[in-house]
Amino acid sequence: MKRIMKFFGLVSVLTLTSCSLFEKIGEFFNGGAKGDDTVYGTGAADETLRVGPQFPEGEYVVFSRLQGAEADRSEATVYKSASHSITNVHFATSFTTSSIVKVAKNQDLVLKYAVAININSNPEVKDLKNGIFKVGTHVKAGDIKVKGLSSAGGAGMFTLYKSLNTLTGIANDLSEYSGIVNGSEEYTIRNIPSGYYIELDKLQIIA
Repeated sequence: MKRIMKFFGLVSVLTLTSCSLFEKIGEFFNGGAKGDDTVYGTGAADETLRVGPQFPEGEYVVFSRLQGAEADRSEATVYKSASHSITNVHFATSFTTSSIVKVAKNQDLVLKYAVAININSNPEVKDLKNGIFKVGTHVKAGDIKVKGLSSAGGAGMFTLYKSLNTLTGIANDLSEYSGIVNGSEEYTIRNIPSGYYIELDKLQIIA
């Protein structure tokens, strides 16, 4: 059978038999492709995807290729245009396993040690920690229980957002709710609506 991969606007057609290359990519990238999803990027240290015919605008789940310690983070940065100056940053996220970005026409997505899969493909997301996740898609709506990943004296933080309409960081509209969890404590966030986004830093969803 034939599968199509798109990397940086280049299209290559591969004939695969007993084992899907996408399934292997999915195993390596902390969840990810399940067999039929288009994977954008290669997981290199620094690569740019420009929104256009070969990389459509929309929401993407970005998957880390790093599988190391807690401090190891991949990065995804959306720039308003081809200029990659710090003043042109539209959105940025660092993550341990996966996160979410939203890109629009004429924007660039710069990935560091990560690949991207369109969220509409419903890619498998595992290990919900240190990133952005969609409520109702990656985690159930309602009550969400998180656990701190910090050592004694440290703290993790969660923030809820209505949307990913962003200026810098993730805040175009104000966050609905945010909180701090100390050390390795557990905390239950109540009554989160479907469609919201939850951002975690030094926290993990456990229920």
